[in-house]
Amino acid sequence: MSTFLELGPDGVLSGMGEGEWVPAQRRDQGESVSLAVAMGRLWARGVEVDWSTYFAGAQRVDLPTYAFQHERYWLSAAPVPQADTEFWDLVDRGVFDEFATDESERATLQKALPLLAQWRQRHAQKQARDEWRYRVDWAPVPELPARLRGTWLVLAPAGDAPMDCLEALTAAGAQPVLMIGDDLPGAAADVTGVLALPSLDPAALAVTVRTLGASGIRAPLWVLTRNATGQDGPPASGQAAVWGLGRVVALEHPDRWGGLVDLPETMDAHVWARVAVALSGGEDQVAVRPTGLVARRIVPAPTQPAEPWQPTGTVLVTGGTGALGSHVARELAAGGADHLILVSRRGLDAPGARELAAELAATGTTVTVAACDIADREALTGLLAALPDDQPLTAVLHAAGTLHDATVQTVTAEHVRDVLRPKVDGYAALRDVTRDHDLTAFVAFSSLAGVVGQPGQGVYAAANAALDAMAQAYRAEGVPALSVAWGPWAEGGMATAHGDRLRSHGIMPLPTGPALAALWQAITRDEANVTIADLDWERFIAAYGVSPAIAALAPAPPVLAAPARSLSEQLAAEPEAERDRLLVRHVQQEAAALLGYADPAAVTAGAAFRDLGFDSLAAVQLRNRLAAATGLDLPTGLAFDHPTPVALGAFLRSQLIPAHSDAGPLATLDRLTEDLFRDDSAGPDPQLREQLSERLEAVLNRLRAQPRGFDEATLDAADDDEIFRIIDEDLGLS
Repeated sequence: MSTFLELGPDGVLSGMGEGEWVPAQRRDQGESVSLAVAMGRLWARGVEVDWSTYFAGAQRVDLPTYAFQHERYWLSAAPVPQADTEFWDLVDRGVFDEFATDESERATLQKALPLLAQWRQRHAQKQARDEWRYRVDWAPVPELPARLRGTWLVLAPAGDAPMDCLEALTAAGAQPVLMIGDDLPGAAADVTGVLALPSLDPAALAVTVRTLGASGIRAPLWVLTRNATGQDGPPASGQAAVWGLGRVVALEHPDRWGGLVDLPETMDAHVWARVAVALSGGEDQVAVRPTGLVARRIVPAPTQPAEPWQPTGTVLVTGGTGALGSHVARELAAGGADHLILVSRRGLDAPGARELAAELAATGTTVTVAACDIADREALTGLLAALPDDQPLTAVLHAAGTLHDATVQTVTAEHVRDVLRPKVDGYAALRDVTRDHDLTAFVAFSSLAGVVGQPGQGVYAAANAALDAMAQAYRAEGVPALSVAWGPWAEGGMATAHGDRLRSHGIMPLPTGPALAALWQAITRDEANVTIADLDWERFIAAYGVSPAIAALAPAPPVLAAPARSLSEQLAAEPEAERDRLLVRHVQQEAAALLGYADPAAVTAGAAFRDLGFDSLAAVQLRNRLAAATGLDLPTGLAFDHPTPVALGAFLRSQLIPAHSDAGPLATLDRLTEDLFRDDSAGPDPQLREQLSERLEAVLNRLRAQPRGFDEATLDAADDDEIFRIIDEDLGLS
């Protein structure tokens, strides 16, 4: 059935016409109210409404998935002067009768008001784009005396004996122990720190994290890289990838992570001494240079006035039939590109590819949709060789990529290869095959995950951090390279599946139109890297914590009350019957906070975490919250190993109760021993010593007189002679 919108001046036709008629004006309602009702009715009937235009400058908020919570979710905006509100409402609606007193004024305002409305919309969009832009900066770090302590494991590749490193650690107060190759101890609970020398790639870093955990080493891991940051010439993309993965390790295993330290190409004793300073200085992302230390910072990067990019000739878009690539292709066609080459793995067989090609061709743009492995230089060369002379390649926009959700505990070398190939190898291949082309833009679509990390996306973060480094290196060669680290897009993209979770953590989706405008503006600026993301830092920091790199962006902390008792202290104070309920309630509270529920009761005690919407990201965050509350070393897969709040509460109790229980003979014996030898190393006086010896000897004799007994494990491990001996002892025959 057709739907019609009647513009007015009243709903005269809406009561007469056939089909669905929606009046935009009603004489019994104000104009703003009747138009809003009309838009809502159209939307409810399935008509697409551009809400971002209708509510220009408005902010999206999350609504409850359950419609009957009876809670208020609307923003409480700061009061705006009524005159200002009414003025801009009239301007936006083009109601010039309110201002004009005669026909000449009406004619003037009829031209002026649309210009004012356009100015306001541009201003609102520019303000939003400015607030979305961030860049990486480096701040000098004061060099305080290095103070280390305890045993430090130094992980070095085979054949490397870094004496300067060991001497610097020793001079700072540490006792370094050199571990060559894969030679890690079976257990080393007394280790204070672990230092991995610059030989790791992302896959090796993941293995190192797992191996240290399996070895029982809980000390913080510091990873050294060489020129990952671009502080000493063009950065090395492989080492930058280690930084990307390291930032995810910091989120997934905060109790076992120290930080990242980048080294210059040339090393000497002075540089190693600064490494020791960095290890004890409180920063977690540091570059060491011969002139001093600098620490990584994320800072705002507002735009400067500049003309947006104007595409011409042939533009190649990788991932061109995907969600983001198709948005880019439409903008290119609308902006004047003569020829678009849309490259994807499946070409015209990709979903929606033929429809997209037809849509773009209807605008007058020539469209080529090609199936091509962009990491294959030979295939790319053949694709570009077919270009006509009058349509030269002028720009490349690299939007292809693969997302693989996996915690660092489950990352494999195959995962790393699969994710790096389209992102990193593809960008390198594009650089090689376009060396002889006069490009105006060479743009890579990177990700916010590579800049700040994202639990469960370690490999993806590594690939995007490498992409950012490659753009820096290419720009240093004179290529107009730009890597844009995007937050999630509102209309498609690889982050769509995690949209609700990301919103709850302060990472808001970007509307397509303003995001593309921000991209076109960034292309004309002299910058190799920029982050474009809509971030609510208060919610972000509540979810992920504050690192020194983003500390300046954190909102001012509230005045804190006296610290509450820890969970362990609460548990110890509760009677036996209440301990299980306390732990289950705490699990429900933490899960509800992650899911965005105001009431912990919304998380049913017996419900499976998977059914509640938990994924690997939420599982890691729940583990981190519970580890911080309990002080326990908990596995990252905790929520899936113990799949309900009841099961998880029972597991936590099994880990916590022994630490607080004052019952049982062994605990009693421990307290007795502590009391006897607390103040006097010689022990009790001779008379008491004699009495204690007699009592303990009597207890020991009674223990020896008890039947020994046996269990299934004992029998499985015993040979025939041992089995007969056990039977004889239990029957009293031996």
